[in-house]
Amino acid sequence: VKKDGCHLCIDDTRERLVDAAEKHYGGDMLAVAEDYYATVRDLVRKTGADVIGHFDLITKFNEDGALFSAGHPRYRAAWQSAASALLPYGIPFELNTGAMSRGYRAAPYPSEEILRYLALHGGCGLLSSDSHRAQSLGFGFDAAARMAQAAGLPLVLRVRNIEWS
Repeated sequence: VKKDGCHLCIDDTRERLVDAAEKHYGGDMLAVAEDYYATVRDLVRKTGADVIGHFDLITKFNEDGALFSAGHPRYRAAWQSAASALLPYGIPFELNTGAMSRGYRAAPYPSEEILRYLALHGGCGLLSSDSHRAQSLGFGFDAAARMAQAAGLPLVLRVRNIEWS
């Protein structure tokens, strides 16, 4: 996220995220989330991406809800605005299990609420372990697939712009 001429890292450490929120947003984590989603909403237009990766990465260090409430109306409005802008592209949203394999989260992201929203609005998902080492390839795919199925979100497999449904 770019703020005050600086690029703020969202997923480095919880401490650095909190420090950035204090310094650039007066501690308002919801404002950080709003700027994060404003950036994400332009992802495809700016980059031509063929997968929406890390959609709600802003929640990586919010497992316990201590940074902000994922149920807050400002938070919901921010992610819904970004999702609504991205859904017409018809490309999959990543279901990321990387934070699970590294011990930051108990469940994949995006959240179940977001997956239901994507499903309701014609979206689809793509499993990703966001693996940084061979041992975590495919980590948590069973849980992520069950979550997608429960939300009604179809999953696709995509390799170099070749898609199988």
